[in-house]
Amino acid sequence: MSSKKSVSINDLHLLQLDSRLAEINALVAPVFTRTSNREYILDDEKMKLILLIDNWRKQNRELLSSSVGDSEIRVEDFLKGVSEVVNNLPSMDSKTHSQWVTLLSKDKRRRSQRNRRKSKSR
Repeated sequence: MSSKKSVSINDLHLLQLDSRLAEINALVAPVFTRTSNREYILDDEKMKLILLIDNWRKQNRELLSSSVGDSEIRVEDFLKGVSEVVNNLPSMDSKTHSQWVTLLSKDKRRRSQRNRRKSKSR
């Protein structure tokens, strides 16, 4: 059986299809939902995810040589690819992240005030 070497973000749907990887899917899916909504994650959160995936690989060595779902990707290669994809997610340090959240909330408040003024003038 040949093994696909690189995993892209498009392959992450395989996490849902393989029940053995449900624990990893539960950790990774919310992060991808947030980043697809153009949110950033904290650097610490990203590193924690990578460590959790690595620990799962160490605890489940017997599963690493099997394939993911009905694909030809081995679990070991797939999880290495997932770690790489997670590592490439946009992230920021906690100080920058808090400043960014503050800026977004101010912008949201400003927009809502502008929308109220527009609706009153109609």
